[in-house]
Parts: sequence; C-alpha cells; structure tokens
Amino acid sequence: MPSAREPEPWKDAVQIEHLPGGRWRLVVDREKMRLLDEHLLAPPSPARLRAIERVENLPRNAPGTAHDHVYMHYAAALQMLAMKRAGRIVLPGATDPGPVHPAKVMEPREPHPEIPQDPPILRDPLPLLAPRWLAEGARFVVMGVWGANLYARYGGEELHTQDQDLFLPPEPENLLTLWRVAEDLGFELWCGGEPLDRPRDPWLARKVVQRRALTRVLRDGHLPVDLNLVMGDAEFEAVDAQKRMLKVSGQDIPVARLMHIVEAKRKAGREKDTKFLAMHFDALRDLEDEVQRRWDEEPDR
Repeated sequence: MPSAREPEPWKDAVQIEHLPGGRWRLVVDREKMRLLDEHLLAPPSPARLRAIERVENLPRNAPGTAHDHVYMHYAAALQMLAMKRAGRIVLPGATDPGPVHPAKVMEPREPHPEIPQDPPILRDPLPLLAPRWLAEGARFVVMGVWGANLYARYGGEELHTQDQDLFLPPEPENLLTLWRVAEDLGFELWCGGEPLDRPRDPWLARKVVQRRALTRVLRDGHLPVDLNLVMGDAEFEAVDAQKRMLKVSGQDIPVARLMHIVEAKRKAGREKDTKFLAMHFDALRDLEDEVQRRWDEEPDR
C-alpha cells in the first residue's frame, strides 16, 4: 500500500483574497514562504536571509510590497500558486484591467485561523493634528522612529513603526491644549492602558506632568500618537532650539534633530532600542550628514 503523501509545509503560503470590482490580491504567510523558497527555488543565500529579516516587520500586501526587493525572487512561485486559485491576479496598486469573466470569479473565503491576516494600513494623523495644535500655540517636537522617517526625503531608508512619538515640555497648560484639540478632532485620550480620567482639567494635567506619564491619542484608522514628557535625559528647550520644520502632506511639522532622536534611543537602554541602533545606526548617521549638507545648501533656512 503506498504511503500517504507527506503534508506540504508551504501549502497555502499564498492565498488569493477576493476584492470588490472583480479584483484579487495576495495574502502572504512569510514563514510558509520561507519553506516554499527552500523547496522550489535555490536555497537562500546569507544575503537573501538578511534581506528577509529587513522586511520582517513590513505590513504584508502594502502597495508595491510584492514587487519590492525581498519578494522579487518569489515571483515565479507566487504566480504558480496563485494561478491554481484564480484565472488572473491584480496586485494592490495595479490598474484595474476590467470586469472578470463570471467563470473566473471566486467566492470570498473565510480567513484561515492559523494564518496571520493583513494589518490595517493606518493613516498619518499629524497633518490633521499638528496645524491645529500649532495654531493654538501648543509646543511639541516629533521624536522616535517616526521622526527619523521624516528625514527620509533627503535620502535613506524608511524604518517600520506602529506609532508616532511627540516630545512635550513639562507644562500642564500645554498638555491641556493638546488634549482639547485632539478631542475636538474626534480623537480619544488614553493613559496607562485605559481612558484618561475626567474631568480633563488643570489638576489632572498637573498630575500627569508630575508623574511624567504618557498620554496616547487614538482614532480609528490612524496611527496612535504618544505624548511623551520624557526623551531620554534631554531637556525640551534644548531639543526645541535645534528642531527643524519638515513638511508632511503640505503641513510644516516640528521634528527633533536626527541625532537627538538617536541619542535618546541609546540612553533608553531598552532591548528594542539596542537592536534598533545595532541595525540602523550607520544609516542614521549617514542620513544626518546628508541632511546637514542639504540644509546648509538651502539659504532660506
């Protein structure tokens, strides 16, 4: 009696998700793609493994991701698996080729519980919040990985993050202004993993400042914004004095100097910050030099 076939560990590495308008998109399971890569393609070289690690935190199926560096060598395998499930594929961001023949339309399938689903693509809330905050006289600078990403227009590689960090002066009235504007724009305020207490008055703001507590600004469909009163051991006035105004979606937003961001991560001493610096310090240092060079070349600054 022939032995049963061994299960294929790469099975369902690529799912085809049905989209409105007769379109399709790929849903990729990275771990299964590793197994598929080993079985169908050449064994991954050290360089390819490093490339895989570099995109490990990228949102799957973000527009263009399937054609970016690490997925390029998966193209043949993706096509082979996908064509078993559908007559054709339209990747996210591609032009709509028109209606699908009825014979090729698949019924939507339920997500497999063991396969991680796509994270939502969240919008940047700062172009909405920052102009109102600045118009009300609020003081803040963008810090953290998001701040580093805002310098990427000068060249360099964007880094993955799931939130935005702002550094604030320890001033209760300033914090109250930030809270009030955020609420007016439909954002929720959280502190310590639960909704911020009410009433949100000067007494509460003083308590939050005294404890150097973090307030998180939340709204569906947007990245969370963390209002920090601590940035390593840096003083706000020193960081604010060297801030730069960078344009985000046409809005001027104050951003901490790149090396202030790096120094704050170095002094934080957390494991995730140590790993971040080990991976990106050289790139950030080169980017700081490039930013300074271009800044010096712009006489209107």
